[in-house]
Amino acid sequence: MRVVMSVDIEGATGVVSNKETSEGAFDYERARRYLTHDVNAAIEGAVEGGATRIVLHDTHGLNYRSILLEELNPAAEVVRGTPILFFEDLRPEFDACFLVGAHSSPGTPGVLSHLYTSAFREVRVNGVPVGEGQVTAAMAGQLGIPTVLVTGDDVVAREMRSVIPDIEVAEVKRAIHRYAAACLPLEKTGPLIRAAAKRAVQKARQVQPFTYRGPADVELDLHNPYYDAAIARLVPGVSAKGWATLHYRASDAMDVYRFLTLGLYLVNSPLLPNW
Repeated sequence: MRVVMSVDIEGATGVVSNKETSEGAFDYERARRYLTHDVNAAIEGAVEGGATRIVLHDTHGLNYRSILLEELNPAAEVVRGTPILFFEDLRPEFDACFLVGAHSSPGTPGVLSHLYTSAFREVRVNGVPVGEGQVTAAMAGQLGIPTVLVTGDDVVAREMRSVIPDIEVAEVKRAIHRYAAACLPLEKTGPLIRAAAKRAVQKARQVQPFTYRGPADVELDLHNPYYDAAIARLVPGVSAKGWATLHYRASDAMDVYRFLTLGLYLVNSPLLPNW
């Protein structure tokens, strides 16, 4: 049983603030320890459940290295570097996917909810609002890999259960609003994640992969619409619905990911006005 993990930081134990999620921020180093703790618990549970190979993708930020390599369980390998977004070089050789430290979609009351960037106000695939969890799971699902575990707050847990009913969840905090949560201590979240990861591996072959079949209509609402949308419309296949929404007809889940990644780079271009 081979497990691939997509690892983010906003859904880690105790993390509730932007002061914990940016390099150089006041509590970023502390948050890295919390995240590495959660990842190690998931690794331990996966091994107990029968995993023979574990590869995690350190995906927070375009070029962050959030996992503390010196504290990581040696049963896992790490994909890190730049740019790392959800997955790099994902292959169909894996049997199960974990989402560790996940957060909910933009506009929801989940802790630090967003998709890629605060410049994206909402993203919809076939009319349904989505977050990073759904897009990541769909990428894995296109390769036949079921997403079997998510760790994070209660909001992302509900989101992922809505598309993958059999997914195992480990709720490490209960969201009060976007910047506050009732957080379980590390001593409780470790066993919680480990047990969920073990169950997830053991049931992986019974979980159906989730993905987007056939052409998918992607709509991207922008916070800074006038300039961003005007530039994005120059890309072949991208159209604008008014000045606030971009539309793209994606061929599959990987194409959804490519379009959103393009949008991320466009809205962060230094050539765009920032006022």
